Amino acid sequence: ASLSANGRVREAVVAMAALTLLVTGSLERGIAVVIISCPCAMGLAVPAAIMVAMGRAADLGVLIKNGEALERLARVDTLAFDKTGTLTEGKPAVVRIDPAPDHSEHDVLRWAAAVERLSEHPIARGILAEAMKRKLTGLPAAENFVAQPGWGAMARVEGRLVSVSKAAEGVGVEVSVDEEKIGRIELADPLKPDAKAAVRDLGRGLKLVMLTGDQKLNAHRVAAELEIGDVRADLKPADKLAALTELAQAGRRVAMAGDGINDAPALAQAYVGIAMGNGSDVAIEAADVTLLKGSLARMGSAIRLARATVTTMRTNLFWAMVYNVIAIPVAAFGLMDPVLASGAMALSSLSVVGNSLRLRRAG
Repeated sequence: ASLSANGRVREAVVAMAALTLLVTGSLERGIAVVIISCPCAMGLAVPAAIMVAMGRAADLGVLIKNGEALERLARVDTLAFDKTGTLTEGKPAVVRIDPAPDHSEHDVLRWAAAVERLSEHPIARGILAEAMKRKLTGLPAAENFVAQPGWGAMARVEGRLVSVSKAAEGVGVEVSVDEEKIGRIELADPLKPDAKAAVRDLGRGLKLVMLTGDQKLNAHRVAAELEIGDVRADLKPADKLAALTELAQAGRRVAMAGDGINDAPALAQAYVGIAMGNGSDVAIEAADVTLLKGSLARMGSAIRLARATVTTMRTNLFWAMVYNVIAIPVAAFGLMDPVLASGAMALSSLSVVGNSLRLRRAG
């Protein structure tokens, strides 16, 4: 909006210079109007603030795609989080294996690891890490691997259909062979070290929501620890899109923060998509903002910077407008020659640049 307004103002200035030349017949007055206003503070008001803000964001470890994304980020009033890899480390570790009767922990882990070896999901990495820890070598090859977002994965292993799916109850996954449940693997994913402080900071000015595909029990445990009141769990990617649509229809401007392939559709649909820099390439590509080190603390800094930038743009435009309202008529009535006009124009431009440079300390 600020960029388009800036363009309309510049068109008006050119028209005023032409009108001055036609009405007064004085080329000197027309030149003075052009010099005092273009290139001028009005033309620099928005680009200067955006360029300084982009540089400051990079210093803070935040990559913002463009000026439009920066302006939208400043208007956000709701922040929706994915859980795994965003609020937590994204490195689930096996804490318990419960085999069914007539099966052993070794059997359950062996079948699960054979399937998950072909998956990129954090839970898969946790299961494989446990297999390596127990020195479980010689895993059988898996064929016809299929991953279903929000559910789990399956493949044919040694001619049998093996599935590793989200547990119906509790926290973890269930392992089945030819549709017979042979056991359950429980995993725990620790919070990121800065999660509590960052969420507390963000909660002071934003409505916080958790949108996760994880089980309700685990999601509510993490949400309670972080004091997030609105929790929506067991969500598939389409469910996350529906939740964002619902919030948007309620008048909320929602920033969605996530890191995985499953989050990419939500990141693309959200008012602002925020990706963790240590997440998947698909999520980063879909997002408007990337936190390069995956640090949640950077999220609050990015939002404060965006708000400060919009305030600076408006301040620049206001004083540039005041300057033009006063200076252009003075030049048009012949009370300022082109030499003085160039000096006044230079000073006004320097004032806009100087005001924009204050953003180097924002965030």
